[in-house]
Amino acid sequence: MSVTWSEIDIIREKCGLSKAALARRAGIPENTIHRGLRNNSTLNPSTLQVVEAALARARDERIRDLQTLGDAG
Repeated sequence: MSVTWSEIDIIREKCGLSKAALARRAGIPENTIHRGLRNNSTLNPSTLQVVEAALARARDERIRDLQTLGDAG
């Protein structure tokens, strides 16, 4: 299954990450994201793996933050 940078960008926004933050978390150059979006290219398997892991961590952190806010209220 191929995943495009446009699809990743939708998920990135839902996780509340900037492009720079995703690049840092995934350990890839920010330019890779910008170029991928400009060309709407698909991710190679190794890049997809690190990006998916970074997005999963961000999602988990966001869920924990929301739960903490709910517990405080």
